[in-house]
Amino acid sequence: ARYPIREPGSTGYQELVSRSRHCIASSGYCQLDDFVPPQVVRSMCAEAEALRNRSLGFTNTNIHNLLLETEIDSREGSPRSQIFHSRKTLVAMSHLPTNSPLRDLYADTSVRELVRECFGLPQLSCSADPHGGVYYNFFDQGDALGWHCDRSQFSVNLILQTSEGGDFEYVPQSRPLGSE
Repeated sequence: ARYPIREPGSTGYQELVSRSRHCIASSGYCQLDDFVPPQVVRSMCAEAEALRNRSLGFTNTNIHNLLLETEIDSREGSPRSQIFHSRKTLVAMSHLPTNSPLRDLYADTSVRELVRECFGLPQLSCSADPHGGVYYNFFDQGDALGWHCDRSQFSVNLILQTSEGGDFEYVPQSRPLGSE
């Protein structure tokens, strides 16, 4: 298997963890192409679209600075002085059916253990938040996720469909900006 996540003692698993840790340490992120099988991705896309068509999405619009603060610093040159706009639609975990493939992936102990090991965490649990533990995220025409530094220690993103017109941009080693 390309990603032997159900074989934690195997050489392949240990190599996966080692490569992932190296990527995270050197660039701040790790990309695992085709981690989720295509048929599961198709199921997730169909589920997401069905939930959205039932008007179960919530559209969130924010004006923020680089550090996701709504209070904007007026000092010229401060990383807190530039304003960014974000807008997206979310379908919360509380709207996912109990047999949701996204919910199943989120609850999968093998996936959670892989994430824990890759980030070198002593333990990792699912979120107790019934809405935000895992969710579908949509970007429509004109929507964007403005430049920002994440507040969390780490995050996991599963990109189900490629963008049409937008690009993912990542700036490695940008965490020190948050200390200014």
